[in-house]
Amino acid sequence: MLFRYFKFLINYTIKMTEPRCYPSATRNEKPILEVLKQFLGSTDKIKVFEVAAGTGQHTKAFSSYFTCAKWEPTELDETLLEDIKMHCKNLKNVLTPQV
Repeated sequence: MLFRYFKFLINYTIKMTEPRCYPSATRNEKPILEVLKQFLGSTDKIKVFEVAAGTGQHTKAFSSYFTCAKWEPTELDETLLEDIKMHCKNLKNVLTPQV
């Protein structure tokens, strides 16, 4: 079982041309954005330190809406850093993801 997991990781890493997308992140994106809108204005110039950014789906969605904010995504799982970079590659207000 463990061997299959590592084999999957190796194959996925080598073949990855698109970032991973988690269905749960897609589902809860809009409700979270609605809550954030209650606290942040779309023109607020702030720095957002995002803990546990996962694949970067929320980073992409929220930084696209709050374009004046500077986003700093972090993720403990180093295998997800490339996903974050791929999701946010054209966003100038997103810093390089960190562990």
